[in-house]
Amino acid sequence: MKGIVFSVILFFISIPLYPQHTVKKVRLSAELKEISGLEKFNDSLLIAINDSGNSPELFFIDLKGEIIKKTFVSNALNIDWEDLTIDDEGNLYIADVGNNAHLRKDLGILKLNTQEAFRSDSISAEKIYFTYTDQLDFSENYVTQNHDCEAVFWFEDSLHLLTKITTKPKKDYWYNGTSDYMLSNNPGMHSVKSNTHYWTGGDNRLKHQVTACDSHHNDLAILTYGFVYFYQIGSPKVIKREPIKFKRLTQKEALVYFSDTKIYVAAEKNWLLGGPFLYTIDLK
Repeated sequence: MKGIVFSVILFFISIPLYPQHTVKKVRLSAELKEISGLEKFNDSLLIAINDSGNSPELFFIDLKGEIIKKTFVSNALNIDWEDLTIDDEGNLYIADVGNNAHLRKDLGILKLNTQEAFRSDSISAEKIYFTYTDQLDFSENYVTQNHDCEAVFWFEDSLHLLTKITTKPKKDYWYNGTSDYMLSNNPGMHSVKSNTHYWTGGDNRLKHQVTACDSHHNDLAILTYGFVYFYQIGSPKVIKREPIKFKRLTQKEALVYFSDTKIYVAAEKNWLLGGPFLYTIDLK
């Protein structure tokens, strides 16, 4: 969600950050004004992407937010790139899964080798396509808006998609969180269904809509505009630590675990809230 109304609402619902978390902020390169995904490349570099309508490029950035290298994905368009994840063999997955209007029938994941991407100026990606088994309506009057997605993580040989539920809030638990859809990493067409649901806050959907996630061992960090939640993967009732509440709401769209005790979060540029920013959060 973008625009003036979005910015004004975010500005006026700011909330404090839990004091035990140290947060450092740097400004990202202006080329990442619409940053939507982060991944760790090594101990000194991160990988970043921009979202819909931007060039299909990977950005290798240092921990101060400066671009070190760019790599063009030659056989893809950036329809709505929303997140990144890496598997145990070093394959990088670009989630072209943004579906704001719930009309898309070309949702997919791009798969490429991370090291090769760093060595090259241009790289070709394998393509994984999917549909949601429980989305039967693709019209503009679509009511149950559970098939937009901005978050993906890798766990135990599968990709996991966390949806951004935008249906009008209800007291029902299902509406106040995110659904987890598991996807094979094999190229071709797949059908996915939800197998887990994580709770991400109360009735204020703007603060609690999921915009990114990342896994670390058996832990799952889920980012929303106002919070980071920590769960045990596959166990939505197992909360690993108290959620982080951000001091000020910016348009936070990306998150990555850097180590056991550190995560990075990125916010895209917003006319009222500033940016783009890269936040370092100490979990000690």
